[in-house]
Amino acid sequence: MPIEEKKGESTMILGLDIGTNSVGWALIDTDSDGNPCGLNAAGARCFDAGLDGDVGSGRGEPRNAKRREARQARRQGWRRRRRRKKLIGVLQNHKLLPESIERTPKGIHEGLVELDKTIKENNPPKNHREEQLLPYLLRAKAAEEKVELFELGRALYHVAHRRGFLSNRKESDKEDDETGAVKGGIKDLREAMEASGAKTLGGYFATLDPSEARIRQRWTARQMYIDEFNIIMDEQQKHY
Repeated sequence: MPIEEKKGESTMILGLDIGTNSVGWALIDTDSDGNPCGLNAAGARCFDAGLDGDVGSGRGEPRNAKRREARQARRQGWRRRRRRKKLIGVLQNHKLLPESIERTPKGIHEGLVELDKTIKENNPPKNHREEQLLPYLLRAKAAEEKVELFELGRALYHVAHRRGFLSNRKESDKEDDETGAVKGGIKDLREAMEASGAKTLGGYFATLDPSEARIRQRWTARQMYIDEFNIIMDEQQKHY
């Protein structure tokens, strides 16, 4: 990286070689025509790489990786809480959730617990399975027929509670093992939905028994939630 500096009638060229853990430099004198004519000074400065592990083979890990990961987790948690708080406000403004629900993590939790209790009193679950699957049953019902406004709000909030996997890789990028496992899990889930005849993700989960089949900790796709939201809204717009 040459840098020229005029000094009287002569010109000097500064050359830099910048590496990951070293900087080499040389100051070259030039004649009146700008041709190099001598070495004025040169040197190098080496310093420790900001990596731990096997640096020589390129497998080193940045020393601030743990701090960065912790900061990223805090940022993601804050964004998740902000999204849910804003969603509660939107649903309340459209009369889909009680105004009594406070827009704080504790207030949202307590408000939804109270709302679930009211919904169960109006439509008593037939068994323990239905009591456990209340939000999924509301989602399945909302995709098929008219539901009460608070039931619709509860179903929409539950749909938005998780976002699903959305790859930010380009099609030309090579998939790693983790991405392949995620897409494989999503493919298996889609096949199970088709086999059950369920229209939506919530409708499929509503058919399961939590004591026999796992519902949480499954790989899901972002598009599954988008499709379910659109199906629910198309159905409820027939009635409201």
